[in-house]
Amino acid sequence: MFSHEHLALQSVRLKPAEKWAGKANELSFVFPKAGGGQYVSPGVKHRLAPGDVLIFNSAPEGGLCADAGGELAFWCFSARLEYLFPLFASSEIGLLQNLAEDLKAARRHDSASPLARECHRLLAETPPRFDLVHRGQLLRVVAAVLGVEFMRAAL
Repeated sequence: MFSHEHLALQSVRLKPAEKWAGKANELSFVFPKAGGGQYVSPGVKHRLAPGDVLIFNSAPEGGLCADAGGELAFWCFSARLEYLFPLFASSEIGLLQNLAEDLKAARRHDSASPLARECHRLLAETPPRFDLVHRGQLLRVVAAVLGVEFMRAAL
């Protein structure tokens, strides 16, 4: 059964003392839109600003928080890789285990990167209703991100 966050775009606003961690065993896709903050987990720290993209395979010790004295507003959704298996080619399925492990450390794409610009463009075109068209548009974001990650893994 799908969680209510699976391929469902949500808006989150964190105050300085709050933490957001995503869902266990799911890829979390985070798109900062206002304010500043950071993603912190053991051995990893990523500064986040509007326009960036953050992807991580939820680690129980990790999470997002706003900068001191400010707020962090972002769009997010999650996806479970096993729900997406029918969409992958056999060569991509062979890369999934390593990709899932690599993303436990989180990956940040700067707002100036072509991937971040493409993701934010696709999100702006996502309809607000939670239907097939909404999920299909978020799948386009997942495809853009994982396409870059597959190319990186193949190197």
